[in-house]
Amino acid sequence: MTTNRPEINIYNYTPQIYETAVDFGDAASFDGVDDYVQVPNSSELELSDGTIEFWVKPDWAANSKNFNPAVLANRDTSGTRYSIHILRNLDGVDLWNGSQVGTVIYNFAQGNWFF
Repeated sequence: MTTNRPEINIYNYTPQIYETAVDFGDAASFDGVDDYVQVPNSSELELSDGTIEFWVKPDWAANSKNFNPAVLANRDTSGTRYSIHILRNLDGVDLWNGSQVGTVIYNFAQGNWFF
């Protein structure tokens, strides 16, 4: 279910925002429970180079989850094209390219912001 919000456009895409409140113009505010943004799939979203930047604030204790939470993913019914996950033990980031995974070591801490 989407909430009442102003339209947010990313280039030519209008993402669906689920269970969020929008604050400060086009910035989405997430409560960390069941919020996400879904952007329609397009070949223009395939990345060959560039930079992806995000802020994260892990709210779980190391090893308290049984999965690696996704920060960003390009998925459809045929599978995952690429994804970025914080490791459940808070000691790195997995980068998945659809066929293999690479890990970048990083020390996250529960309750702290990282960018």
